[in-house]
Amino acid sequence: MRSGSVSSGIGLPGRTLIQSCGGEPEIEAKIRNADPWILSLRVDESSGEAVAYARVLHVSDATHGDPHDRVIKLGRLLLRCFPRTTHVDVKLPLPGGHDYKIGDNQFGSTELRREYDHSELSVAWNQERMRVTNAVLGATDTERLSAALPLIEAASRLTRVFGNAFTAADVRGIDTNQLAEQINTLGEDAKQIRPRINGRRRVVDAIGDQGASSLTVDSHSGLVTDLTGNVFPRLTKLDNLAALAALAAHLSDHVIATSLHRAQEEPWHLLGYDTFPDSLRSLEADLYRILAVIAALTANSSAKATLARAARAGRREGALGRAADAARTLTRRRLQARKSELEQVGRSIGWQFHVHMPTSDRYQLVPERLIALDVPSLVTWGKALEEIVSTLQTVGLPREKFVLLQIRNGKPVESLTMSLITSLLPTGALGTWATELPDPHSIPLTEAFDAALASTQVASGVLALSVQQRAHDIFVQVLEDAKQGFARSKRAVEQAPTNAVTEQIVLLLDALEEELTNEESGDATGGGIARQMWRMVTAGEQTELTIALPAMRLMALEWDIDPHTAPGLLQLS
Repeated sequence: MRSGSVSSGIGLPGRTLIQSCGGEPEIEAKIRNADPWILSLRVDESSGEAVAYARVLHVSDATHGDPHDRVIKLGRLLLRCFPRTTHVDVKLPLPGGHDYKIGDNQFGSTELRREYDHSELSVAWNQERMRVTNAVLGATDTERLSAALPLIEAASRLTRVFGNAFTAADVRGIDTNQLAEQINTLGEDAKQIRPRINGRRRVVDAIGDQGASSLTVDSHSGLVTDLTGNVFPRLTKLDNLAALAALAAHLSDHVIATSLHRAQEEPWHLLGYDTFPDSLRSLEADLYRILAVIAALTANSSAKATLARAARAGRREGALGRAADAARTLTRRRLQARKSELEQVGRSIGWQFHVHMPTSDRYQLVPERLIALDVPSLVTWGKALEEIVSTLQTVGLPREKFVLLQIRNGKPVESLTMSLITSLLPTGALGTWATELPDPHSIPLTEAFDAALASTQVASGVLALSVQQRAHDIFVQVLEDAKQGFARSKRAVEQAPTNAVTEQIVLLLDALEEELTNEESGDATGGGIARQMWRMVTAGEQTELTIALPAMRLMALEWDIDPHTAPGLLQLS
């Protein structure tokens, strides 16, 4: 069935809307006009279902934003504009028509089905109904906090009782029926905490504006009910490694880092507290103790007997604290042993690994190890990287992640940071490790070079379109902006002190500029700069250009680190 036909399965409002807009072909034309990056758009029939099919050019993440967000936004638009469709098939092809796929990871693709898509208007309407409900049933902050305080205190006491019994594996002296009743009662009482009154006015417009703040959920009710209905029951059923890891991640990322943190940030000064009640501080300490025990068991389930002995080695009320201390000691020893193992691995291949292990109490479902290496030059690193990666893949533990970092002259080369789990991927950032390391090298020449390449990629991506397509005002403006960005970046490179390295970089930029001119006139060879760049990233295909680009970037980095010795290191002098 062609896109202009209308399925008899559409309701009368849908048929009327399509006809009033001139039919599906006219709707397609309007969508294309609104987004000229769309290369292909139609409604197909597949297995008895109508599918909205679209392919949208993606020249760079910097120009278009997150690929996933982009296809989801277009997919939702198509579901609304073509009522007879059941789902969409939207992908972002790269210049040259290739899929945006790196290894097994497909980027910029969605087959969103209508039943899983909720319109902005329906979401906004439901939010507004909740706000009206809050306005009618809500309570002031003082009322909410007064009601929550005794529940927080009770939750803190029960967490200590439950933690002591869990770590000691001993419920003697505890009326379990009474404890279960207390937990159930506490959970029900927490559900009765009235929501915060939302005093901000908000008007729902015809397109479902979502610019206003999200719904306010009472932090105390969420925290307490999570403990009583989720954490406590799960503590009694930790019978496998997956359950341990899941609970540890939930405790760390949701209960402590989110729910508890929000509860602590409430306006407790209204009740006369300088910060927040001691019960929240005590609850935090005990949750971290439970987390320490579970994390230790996740790493080594055979530690259960050791932790239980520590828990039982004193008065019952201190069992959780003793078990947590023993768990932290085991964790420190395990991490130190792993650190030594990895350092020995480095020595076995002729490298000195400076291994950093996580020091935060936060649980890592995928544990990270930072491996920093002092390198005499970036060329040396490039030659050794393959052996280092192969060795780490052999000795890596399940779910273990390595962050690889070069150190030159005592400072990190941050832009070359890479991560390794099953495959090696560039990250270009230190992330949470930044606080444990010296400030990275300043790299102004490299940044100017990177900016020039980014502008080149965008310009070449636009020039991959036909002359007729790129005549659109949007493409004209994007192309002009990219040209100006390239010119600015090139001037920044040219202003650097001249030596063999900067001369070579300028020569490469001159060549890129000439190639862009050829692409614009239709005289280019080699398939275009953007296509070559993307094929290198997605398929590992190499050309003379893609071999030269990373080599020249290493030249720029060497120059930024030490402009005097860079030419000699790269044998350019």
